[in-house]
Amino acid sequence: MAGSLVILFIHSWQVREYQLDDALIYLRYIRNFIEGNGLVYNKGEHFNGLTSPLYTYLMLLVGQLFSSLQISSVVFSTTCMASALVILGLYFREQQHSWTMALTGMFCVATPYFYSTYGMETPLFMLLVAVSLYLYQKEHYFALGIVAALLLLTRAEGIFLLIALLFEHVLTKRKLPTWRILPLPALILVAHYTFNKYYFGEFLPQTGWAKIWQGQSGLWGDKHPLFLHAAYLHYWFFGGKWWLLLGMISTALVGAFAQARKNRPIIVFLFLYLLFFCLLDIPNYNWYYAPFFLFLPYFSGIGLLATWRRLVERNAAVSKSVAVPVLGSLIAATLLFILIAMPPVTSMSPNGGKYSDSYKGIGRWLQMNTAPTDKIAMVEIGTVGYYSDRYIIDILGLVNPYNAELIGKRDFDKWLEYYQPDYFLVHQPFWNKEISVEHLVGKGEMYVRADFNFPGYALLCRKSSANCVGPITLKPPKNKPS
Repeated sequence: MAGSLVILFIHSWQVREYQLDDALIYLRYIRNFIEGNGLVYNKGEHFNGLTSPLYTYLMLLVGQLFSSLQISSVVFSTTCMASALVILGLYFREQQHSWTMALTGMFCVATPYFYSTYGMETPLFMLLVAVSLYLYQKEHYFALGIVAALLLLTRAEGIFLLIALLFEHVLTKRKLPTWRILPLPALILVAHYTFNKYYFGEFLPQTGWAKIWQGQSGLWGDKHPLFLHAAYLHYWFFGGKWWLLLGMISTALVGAFAQARKNRPIIVFLFLYLLFFCLLDIPNYNWYYAPFFLFLPYFSGIGLLATWRRLVERNAAVSKSVAVPVLGSLIAATLLFILIAMPPVTSMSPNGGKYSDSYKGIGRWLQMNTAPTDKIAMVEIGTVGYYSDRYIIDILGLVNPYNAELIGKRDFDKWLEYYQPDYFLVHQPFWNKEISVEHLVGKGEMYVRADFNFPGYALLCRKSSANCVGPITLKPPKNKPS
């Protein structure tokens, strides 16, 4: 475990500049609060787009400790991941051997996948999942009740773990938990939702259904359920090695069956979690898959140990003097592969993705070349919004009312009745999510900002001026929604 933590800290330092686009939505809320503008995305507008309130509250505290919010975010994410690995090590120690635990830890920290979730609430969610399982295992139900409330305030999907633990408790104890564990967790939840109502005017986040509406829009593709289309994660977690993917899945299935009773809460949790995302057809954002990628190596380690015991410890015909060095060599080779052959964490873009370097430059350009009162509409708001410090209209509705529900109803143009942007930041050719702007171009109502020079992007406006020329036409969008 110590070696895994060292590698985790080294890799976290290597990706300290990594910025996921959606993570910068949180950081803009937090920066506005620290600067005295309130817990808002657009200054002066109390709209609750925070789907992970506990992560927000904790980052408000951690953000005071460092001069950089980016460093605060990386330190917090690293601390959560390290703590989660330690606690899961305690939880699984009776089911694994020291060498399988070493293998599990190496898989978790060597892959770029978990670092790609830094800046989101995902590491905190993984930590609270681990703590919940450990407290249930030790029957510390009062503490579990408190952690359960915190889990729900981190991600609402935590309810599926709580259902799984309740099911397990009733199945094994033949009774419900005592009511005495409920008042304090209820008080925590009531306090939070009361604050929401007082500060934002609504008990629940106003974009709580945004991802569901996005899935219903058809803009993320016509392959359903969307959540099952995640081949792009194969590279991040398995280095593009199919034999490693199949090997881990095979051994994980063996482990799940070998210790099915002990790990029933996890299996039920993962099943309910998967069912939720599939039935509601939620888009396949990478951070949603973290529970599967976290438990896969642990189940794989259990499967390897079960196979070892089956072949060696229960089979007198197999000589341990031969099996031990052979197995040791295989483990050493696997560990060497993990440390060397896996894609380096630095293979991720230093700013969070294929488009983020351009988004960062665009954001800074907008800050210098637009008026402080200008309103800018776009479909990916995190990086551009953070660095531009302008009023942002999210066409997809994560930080503005109306829009997410309207695209879910496939009424792609109606949001323009509620908002009048000064500028539209679009891709060239258009993304299908920018279909409303395409319609305006088709009507001859759009002009282009001539001094905006970022290949693959255009800054459009609806009024002619010295800088905005036209009217213009652009290439049609790819993959129009059917």
